[in-house]
Amino acid sequence: MAQLSNDRNTPELATPDSTLSAGAAGAHPFYFGQMVGIGLDDGLIKPFSASMVMKGVGVSQETKTVTVHGSGTIQFKTGIFRFDNSSSDDAIANKDKGNFCFGSDDHTVAKTSATSTRSRAGWVHSIDSLGVWVKFDGTTLPSGSTP
Repeated sequence: MAQLSNDRNTPELATPDSTLSAGAAGAHPFYFGQMVGIGLDDGLIKPFSASMVMKGVGVSQETKTVTVHGSGTIQFKTGIFRFDNSSSDDAIANKDKGNFCFGSDDHTVAKTSATSTRSRAGWVHSIDSLGVWVKFDGTTLPSGSTP
C-alpha cells in the first residue's frame, strides 16, 4: 500500500492513553491518524515506513511538516488503534494475538518482518473484519518525550 497523503480517521479502543510530544524528523509530512515510530538512528519521530529502522510509538495527533530535521515536535498518542491488515501470506490472523506486528507503511501492519525489511510496529491486540488492533504501550518512547 502507499503512504498516506491525507489525514486518517484511525479508530481507537477505549484505553488509558498518553498524548506526548517529541522531536520530529524533517522533510516528512505528518498526518493526523498516521502510525509513527522513533528512528533508531536519531531518536526522532517519523511517519512509519517499511524501509526505515524504527520502533512504533503510536499515532500522530496533528497534521504538519517539519522542514528542518529535529527543529520541531510532533504530538502522538499511545494506546490501542486499528490499522489495515496486510494481504495474502503476510496477513495477521487471530492466532497472532500477542505477537509483534510489523509496519508495511504508515497505516498497514503485517505478520512478518519480510526478511528484516520491516520494523516492529507494536503488539497485536485483536483482529476484526476492518483491520488489526495494535497496542502501543510507551515502552519504546524517545527520551525527552513530554506530556
